[in-house]
Amino acid sequence: MKIYVTPSYSSKLRKLTKNDPRLTAKVKKRIALFSQDQKYPGLKLHKLLGGMHDSWIFSITADVRIIIVYRYGDVVLVDIGKHDDVY
Repeated sequence: MKIYVTPSYSSKLRKLTKNDPRLTAKVKKRIALFSQDQKYPGLKLHKLLGGMHDSWIFSITADVRIIIVYRYGDVVLVDIGKHDDVY
């Protein structure tokens, strides 16, 4: 499985982590964990419903989430942000 990022995701990641190097490290750690074990309970990976039914989401912190889409056996990081911003 390869992990790809969208330009929108990269932009939002830069803005979100601009003044918080600990969050940057946490994001990298969680993505690495996700790539090794998608079923790891601490990620809280789950499928979204409604208009985002093709997407999945997992937790970085209590308030920060990453939205992903599975494509041809790979993963695309689509969005990152605080809980209320990404839903």
